[in-house]
Amino acid sequence: MLTHFRNSLEGDRITELAATAAAVMTRMTIPGNYGPGVAAPTGGEGPVHIGWNVIVPQGRYALWAHYAAIKPTPARLSVNGQERFAHALRDTTFGAKVGHQTWVFQGLVELRDGRNDIELTGHESLPYLRALALVPDDGRNPADVDCRTPTAKPVAEPVAGTMLAGLVRAATPLVRPLIARGCAVEEIAAVMAQLAQAIRADLDDPQARLGFRGPLNGQVIRQSIFTAMDRLLRFDVFLETGAYLGTTTEMLATFERPVYSCESKPEFYYRAAQRLAPFANAHLTLRDSRSFLRDFCAGPAAGFSMPFCYLDAHWYDDLPLPEEIELIRGRYERFAIMVDDFKHPAFDYPFDRYATGIELTLEYLLPRLGSTRGLSFLFPMHPQHLETGPRRGTRVIAPDAVAETLLAGGTALYRHAV
Repeated sequence: MLTHFRNSLEGDRITELAATAAAVMTRMTIPGNYGPGVAAPTGGEGPVHIGWNVIVPQGRYALWAHYAAIKPTPARLSVNGQERFAHALRDTTFGAKVGHQTWVFQGLVELRDGRNDIELTGHESLPYLRALALVPDDGRNPADVDCRTPTAKPVAEPVAGTMLAGLVRAATPLVRPLIARGCAVEEIAAVMAQLAQAIRADLDDPQARLGFRGPLNGQVIRQSIFTAMDRLLRFDVFLETGAYLGTTTEMLATFERPVYSCESKPEFYYRAAQRLAPFANAHLTLRDSRSFLRDFCAGPAAGFSMPFCYLDAHWYDDLPLPEEIELIRGRYERFAIMVDDFKHPAFDYPFDRYATGIELTLEYLLPRLGSTRGLSFLFPMHPQHLETGPRRGTRVIAPDAVAETLLAGGTALYRHAV
């Protein structure tokens, strides 16, 4: 039987998502059956049809969908009763869980002035769908226009009544112990203000959650290498340096194993932290990657034996990478390290270069390691033109015995002699 959701404010009242300026994005969210605002299969039988009523100025719009699908889930999209796309939602994302939801460009649509009816009908149950978005077309290549177009900011409303009571009730058990321990009121207020600003930024700019186009930079070869490594080694903990906006951190958390990450920039830390709040297994700290790894190795590391380490804390002139590697290899006999932005010895993947003249290359790294004995340096065997996303260079470091397992297990890696 057709399951039909229609988004409205009150009964049949039209949801008025008015675009009052040409640069405003119109978002069409849904009343979901898989958590807040997410429509997805439940027990194999989810919604196969969702409808929206939107009011926008006449014009041409880029249509985006925010969803997760591990296999193609094509759907028909109709505007005002006419089919516009026969295969919407056909692209896959890195996974099928809510944490894998990604904004994906669907195509361009012409809308009339005023009310427009938009219908999405799946051949089967729709994937984990959170929202559609309409972005006014400005003449650029539609694939280069994303949902980071600024949204209309809501009129600020005072926190009052039941909302105020709820905020006080939730915050008191957290704030009171901090005051009792001597934390300054001003410091607590500053933290809460930064958190509120991060949440506001997340709501205003949902497309930013993609980071560099998705987990692990949205690079499908890198993602397949990671999943193959996990299948072979079954990592029991994930370590990350340089969380940025938490895109990869969130993906790792959905694997339902402990995740320990750090971010040194407060702006990025709060953006990632508020995003990771639903994941009890995710531990994010605001600090330098070296001190983060030292404390981890001195404490929680004892509970794990096979870590996956994603090292991406090298945006600035101070490059902690050699010390990060030494800390990890000094604590574990078995591990796998994946480094982002590293120069590939055979293919032209982009990599990091700095104004100081330093480049993320083997020539830079090897002399700064205490020893390379017992270590294997692995690189993707596919050329850069087969990769997706920013196509940044990737390198994997592992003890020789671990590397043999990876090379024999079909990870699309090869060993580079050093």
